[in-house]
Amino acid sequence: MAAYCSPSDLTNLGISPDALRSITEDQMNAVISAVSDEMDGYLGSQYKLPLVAWGQDVRLMCARLAIYTLIAARGFNPDNPGDVQLLDAHDMAERWLKRVSDGSLALTVTDSSQQGPGFVAGGYQLSSNRQRGYQGDGVHCGGAFTGGRR
Repeated sequence: MAAYCSPSDLTNLGISPDALRSITEDQMNAVISAVSDEMDGYLGSQYKLPLVAWGQDVRLMCARLAIYTLIAARGFNPDNPGDVQLLDAHDMAERWLKRVSDGSLALTVTDSSQQGPGFVAGGYQLSSNRQRGYQGDGVHCGGAFTGGRR
């Protein structure tokens, strides 16, 4: 599972740092993780998860949903014009996700289907132009060393 934004994105893309002053980075990360899981429920209808790369639009929507969740847990006044903006941003992000889910909005993302054989999300793939003495099928290393020092 990918986290579609970071704690620094919350203030870079949506809210004053002062508004999050009483919220720890661990709390921010927990909410970002939960929101990212929620987003996967929508994104998974159109893209093979996990996403490998995504644009600023996905990052922005994750930040908006996370900000709303964090501030709602702390408490806010929905009659205050500044706080109404939080609710509006949340509602817009939810509508955006529904459009992605129903296919009326296409994203510029790299999903797992665009990766070749042996792809492991977040991992590394090594190749060499000469035999190194390990058994394997070119994708998976069997782990047995068959060569000696050269």
